Amino acid sequence: MIEALLVSLGFGAAAAGVACGLALHPRSPIGAPVVRRDPAGGVRITFDDGPDPEWTPRVLDRLAAIGARASFFVLGDRVDRYPELVRACAAAGHEIEIHGMSHRAATFQWPASLAREIATLSDSIEELTQRRPRWYRPPYGARPMLSSAIRPLRLVTWSWSCGDWPGGADNGARFPRVRAGDVVLLHDGPSAAPGARARTLGALEALAATSQPLVALGEP
Repeated sequence: MIEALLVSLGFGAAAAGVACGLALHPRSPIGAPVVRRDPAGGVRITFDDGPDPEWTPRVLDRLAAIGARASFFVLGDRVDRYPELVRACAAAGHEIEIHGMSHRAATFQWPASLAREIATLSDSIEELTQRRPRWYRPPYGARPMLSSAIRPLRLVTWSWSCGDWPGGADNGARFPRVRAGDVVLLHDGPSAAPGARARTLGALEALAATSQPLVALGEP
């Protein structure tokens, strides 16, 4: 009797874990509503994990060279260290959005704590850019348990990644084919992996060679 109960509890815990994983995975069809592609078209360029004094200026130069605009999903601890880079991104016409105060997974973060974190970072960004963020991308793409914790922001993951984290390839690397409506995941934060940011910059060149306009999330 006890053994059967333990087995039943074990199966129940496993099923709950699988259901939770399905709801939180970036590509899951269930769970909190999330944007992965934009039916309005264009290719939506996004960067995570910045700003960074070495790589963000290089990314900005490359974006200007190819005539692209992007959405930068920033970390609050780096915003505090490099506010001038946040201003530079906004001054260049790019959007500044929320990635978190640190790169801690939001999946099991207490909703009230996550809401306070997002509000604090939103205030900092608005003070620096005169524009309040409208989008939230959770670290690792793992969605929070309750969508109410991030309101009024919209939750976004991605549909196209160049694999620049951890990287390990040079500018000549081959990339997946991009399609109209794709939300592109790139990084401008620091990386200890050799070749990671070279792959980022190479991906921008590959994207520029497509016939699709390269735009930020909020653009029509």
